[in-house]
Amino acid sequence: HIRDGQRITGMTARQKSLPVCPSKYQFKKHDNNDQGVWVSELLPHTAKVAKELCVINSTFTEAINHDP
Repeated sequence: HIRDGQRITGMTARQKSLPVCPSKYQFKKHDNNDQGVWVSELLPHTAKVAKELCVINSTFTEAINHDP
């Protein structure tokens, strides 16, 4: 998306004045025997098998743009 001539990336110094656009689609939290998994309505099969998924909720990188 572009806003006021600037691409919205979610990684900007003016983040508070340029919030990331919300999704057009709904997300629901599905039980997975832990904290639950948020799955988009665009992925109905994934939602059905959410209990079988392992989701890693943490990452680490020294590069701000996640480049190797």
